[in-house]
Amino acid sequence: MNPFRYLLFFALLLTGAVSVGAKVDSLDIPSAVMQKTLRAAVVLPNSYAKSKAAYPVLYLLHGGGGRFSDWLSSTPDKMLLHNLADQYNLIIVTPEGKT
Repeated sequence: MNPFRYLLFFALLLTGAVSVGAKVDSLDIPSAVMQKTLRAAVVLPNSYAKSKAAYPVLYLLHGGGGRFSDWLSSTPDKMLLHNLADQYNLIIVTPEGKT
């Protein structure tokens, strides 16, 4: 194996070991009243998996014409919500608002 492959292998190995932080999950939320399913993204801080404590929840709405994923994909810093969730130990929810 050439030296470049070794370097690439170790870089990928280190990236996997260092990437401990907030986790993002998308949820489908059925609404019987609206007769449709809406989506939401939930950002959980890294400490959430190890703790039984209650966490505050911050709901971020996307505004007119937006989507639930805009806060995660359209901000200049793509890790903004991840970093905020970890820094302040809070859950961040970005729900879909289309009616």
